[in-house]
Amino acid sequence: MNKYHEEGHNVRVAFTDSEGKRKQFYSGAVDRITFEASEYQWHPNGADGYAKPDGPAARSKVEGSAQASYSLPKASITVLRGRIE
Repeated sequence: MNKYHEEGHNVRVAFTDSEGKRKQFYSGAVDRITFEASEYQWHPNGADGYAKPDGPAARSKVEGSAQASYSLPKASITVLRGRIE
């Protein structure tokens, strides 16, 4: 999730085992599902503000690896799904 309304961010993703000894990363094709600011209208109302969707989430495939960086557009929610090695 990127709560920043002015800029996107790139992130790297690593998974660590329960003992904190082994890191794993996405490998191969990773599904990226993103619901970003261009796909909803924000209705401000203080703590009761809400988003009203205007379209389906964007879907794409990206390549996973230990060096991969994943884009989080401004004001968005992104789900990554893929194989972990």
